[in-house]
Amino acid sequence: MDREGRKSYRVPLGDEHSLDIVVKTASGETFSGELLDITAEGAGTRFKREVGPTLAVGEHTTLTFTSARLRSPVKINARVRSRTELGSFRSYRYGFEFDEWQELQKRLSGEIHRLFNQRTVYRVEPDPAEPVDARIQVSPESFPELPQQFEANGRVRNISPVGIAILVDHEVEAKLAAIDQVTIAFQLPASDQKLEVVSWIRNRQLQDDRVCYGLEFDKDRSKDFEKQNSEIIKYVRRRQLEEPLSKP
Repeated sequence: MDREGRKSYRVPLGDEHSLDIVVKTASGETFSGELLDITAEGAGTRFKREVGPTLAVGEHTTLTFTSARLRSPVKINARVRSRTELGSFRSYRYGFEFDEWQELQKRLSGEIHRLFNQRTVYRVEPDPAEPVDARIQVSPESFPELPQQFEANGRVRNISPVGIAILVDHEVEAKLAAIDQVTIAFQLPASDQKLEVVSWIRNRQLQDDRVCYGLEFDKDRSKDFEKQNSEIIKYVRRRQLEEPLSKP
């Protein structure tokens, strides 16, 4: 995970931002939790196992936020996106995904509203259990110095709505050393859409025994970019909620 990107997007709460949360289950039970962090799309909350709820992933809940900085409590419907057992704390960490975020924005005070960083340029790593393979393609039409269509396999290291990082073998770099525009073909977990995005190689770095390409998407040269990018954004948001915030 890009730690700096995560910290700039997901906001950990300190004492100066006292914000309490109560979770109400579909059956009407209520539980007070410790709010760990908050994003434009959701919140991370910890509960002691002996006094907290046992919620299934996908379960619908109502979250109530209270604070001296809020004119009145704010309620928002949400569903459980992830659950992580924190053994050392004997507790569960839940990642909640907000419904109707636009409506929630209107009801937040100015002080609390500033906690919600709405940047869309953040990147996530694929789940190790669901690696994402990519195919790098270069056509002779784009680079006449290539005698024929060039294709090579890579592995996605991280991805954001504006770009992607891909690990490739050294042999690939030897072929592409003088080339900076490629097409990246890949398919994200839980999506049946095959993506093909024209991208620019902006940086190249040695990464253990491979080379890591940092690529920027070219929205003007990519076919149906907005439609393809919506799939990327959905995936990035899901991964953002699935992973607990790492401490600095």
